[in-house]
Amino acid sequence: MIFENVLKTISGWVLCLSAVLVMAVVLPRMFDLAFRQGTQTPFIVYSSVKDLFFMSGSTAEGQRVYRDETGRVYDRKSYMMATPLFWYRNVSAWGGMPEKIQGIRLTREAVEEGYQLFRYRPGDLKQAPVPLWPLLESASVFSDLRLPDTMFWNDGALIFENGLTRKKDQELTGKVNQALSEAGFSFPVKAVWGNPTTRKPHDDGYFIKDAKGGLFHLRQVRGGPVCMDTGITGIGDIRLVTVTEDRRREFYGYIITDDGKFHLLMQNNYRVLSPDLKNFDPETMGLIFMADLLGRTLVYGDTEKIHALRLGLDYHPIHSYEEERIQGLSSGASMVRSMLFPFVVQTRAEYGRGADLRLDFSDHTSFAGILFFLVLFMVIRKWRKGTFFFRLHEAALLFLFGVYGYFVLLAQIYPCFEKKGPKSAFGLR
Repeated sequence: MIFENVLKTISGWVLCLSAVLVMAVVLPRMFDLAFRQGTQTPFIVYSSVKDLFFMSGSTAEGQRVYRDETGRVYDRKSYMMATPLFWYRNVSAWGGMPEKIQGIRLTREAVEEGYQLFRYRPGDLKQAPVPLWPLLESASVFSDLRLPDTMFWNDGALIFENGLTRKKDQELTGKVNQALSEAGFSFPVKAVWGNPTTRKPHDDGYFIKDAKGGLFHLRQVRGGPVCMDTGITGIGDIRLVTVTEDRRREFYGYIITDDGKFHLLMQNNYRVLSPDLKNFDPETMGLIFMADLLGRTLVYGDTEKIHALRLGLDYHPIHSYEEERIQGLSSGASMVRSMLFPFVVQTRAEYGRGADLRLDFSDHTSFAGILFFLVLFMVIRKWRKGTFFFRLHEAALLFLFGVYGYFVLLAQIYPCFEKKGPKSAFGLR
């Protein structure tokens, strides 16, 4: 009997905490949906036809709007016709592709070959959740890439293991680490960056950071490891290397350094290009890079401002644009939100990339909300029970969880309004 009562008590608390967690996810999201103002982030492309940035996005009412940086509004077809290097398939189908832009003759094949797009998100700065990589063949005689039987991980040195037999591959481990040493690598390995998938046009291997902060390039060429010292210096400590592996083969990818700078790692002798991105903060801002036949476009920003920069083929700035964003909650709604919700359980990663469970705490104004719901509960307690007195665990729920604890008690998940008599189904009084 005692054991049964203990189980009922535990199950009651589990239900209480589960309800709190669910409300900490759902209620703030419902509040945001009800009171959020502004529009979604517009998608920005550069028009080499009009030498202007063009935006497409939705209004707060959900209406789709196409406009340029001057504020002029277009219909969808006119918008695409003004940006043919991005919407070339539709424009070609309409027969509207210009023969030349800026003196360069355009063909559909040339436009397709010159196109590239990649995105950076602040969440990319985090370490890969599964630090296990395959060393693919970078000079394969086959048209497709194939996963090898062995994978490697970082244990100060690179350790290779056969995925089928679960045994360490001593020979390959020795060859790869010897290749690193011969290239001047200083152990232990500090970081490994690469793109461990076969769903790409070719393989550019991995970039590995050594104990001195140097960056080395490791590939497998015709069955053997090849390591090169990139010789990159003077850009600061490297936090992230993202390998893009595009058919254009203009660069290996991009680098984020500890000073917040964005750099492109070119395939020509590991040359580093550093576009001047005004106010770029990799901790809070996402970035989109778009290459086309006539130049390069970088768009980056956060919830307050969007920046766009157009570069020529030589990566010198041609045109720039920025605009303020009306996004999120008003100052009054933000204060009410902080008062209502002492913490919020976030389940979505930044910029919509997968899931990322985390707990975000509100500022000190949440104490006012906790006090309000404590007094409100005392009033209800007085009305229902004839006394302001409440029990320690009820006070704990209110002080720790605020509005969430209030609703738990109000809904009698943790029964506080029960009449004298036998215990509830949860075993809690």
